Amino acid sequence: MTDRDGVTNDFDSNFRLAVTEWLDEEGYKPAANEANPKFVHKDTGEELTNEKFNQLRPNLDDFLSNEFDLNIRHSAQP
Repeated sequence: MTDRDGVTNDFDSNFRLAVTEWLDEEGYKPAANEANPKFVHKDTGEELTNEKFNQLRPNLDDFLSNEFDLNIRHSAQP
């Protein structure tokens, strides 16, 4: 779904980038050469499952809230 200004696509792209950055902070990297992208923990080799993602999700909420607060503060400064 896209509005005439492309805002929806920008939001989707930015959200995916934020989640990928957060997963990186949690130790998960995209698996190489995957047609269907999967994330694998860099230390354990554990594949990120829906169950594991849901266990980590409260950290994502905090991460996104902190990123949003930082962006608002940064944008508000002259």
